[in-house]
Amino acid sequence: MARVGDWTLTLGEVDKTIRGKLYELEKQKFRARINVIQSMMGEHLLKEEAKKQGLSTDALWKQEVTDKAPAISDDEVKAFLDANGARLPNGGKGMEDKVRAFLSDQVAEQASVIYMRQLMSKSGGQVRLQEPEEPRYDIIGPLTEAKGAKSPKVYIVEFSDFECPFCRRVQPALNKLLEEYGDRVQLIFRHFPLSGHKAAPKASEAALCAAEQGKFWEYHDKLFGMEKSLTEESYTAYAKEMKLDMGKFDSCLNSGKKAQRVADDAAEGERLGITGTPAFFINGRKLSGAQPYGEFKRIVEEELAAEEK
Repeated sequence: MARVGDWTLTLGEVDKTIRGKLYELEKQKFRARINVIQSMMGEHLLKEEAKKQGLSTDALWKQEVTDKAPAISDDEVKAFLDANGARLPNGGKGMEDKVRAFLSDQVAEQASVIYMRQLMSKSGGQVRLQEPEEPRYDIIGPLTEAKGAKSPKVYIVEFSDFECPFCRRVQPALNKLLEEYGDRVQLIFRHFPLSGHKAAPKASEAALCAAEQGKFWEYHDKLFGMEKSLTEESYTAYAKEMKLDMGKFDSCLNSGKKAQRVADDAAEGERLGITGTPAFFINGRKLSGAQPYGEFKRIVEEELAAEEK
């Protein structure tokens, strides 16, 4: 595809480098096609059903959707205003009619979805459009900071930053995941300090120094549990709280010998296309951001089901 002297570049090499971006583009194309297919199929099914019943499509819609959608009660309007008034202008006062119209639109939308599903089911209609295949990434480098199953069926590699609030926010979801799947899932930590987080690289080095004394995860929890800014003094204070050998810890941290490991982790993250934290690879499947527990659970369940086939 490209050549400079003896150096050549193939399309396959390019696609491998940007496979994550290409996958996102393919997903967008897939969703756009699905939306159009569903819309056009819906119009066709509605016309066919109206013809069977000797009605216009508008009359059929009124009969099956509009007239069947329940009216919004005063209690429902009041409940909505009680729950959301703080976010509405003037506390929601005088907005009863607008709220009723909003809730009516929601009910009508739900009724329309249910009716169209019924028509689709009755017709036996099918959509044969293959969803794009999700890429899997091979993670290169040390996988030593790990907890969970000793012989896991699912590996979760987390690229994280100790100064990142989103990384802190996702920790309860990861802990819950290990509580539920600890005999089948292993969590592995890799370092990806963001350029704007000046304390993050040294925090990672401190955690790796704690790892030399078998205390990585305890130190990890201390760092993420800290609400104040991270400082050199706090790294030493945490080590003392954990009763680490301070001579070894200080020597390790002051020598800067863990800086290269942190830099190597960050370089691997960049190779994998990571631009923000946290980023996860679940058996090689990329998941970005502080996702809710349910999203981790969904992917883990898919991987466990695939393992059993």
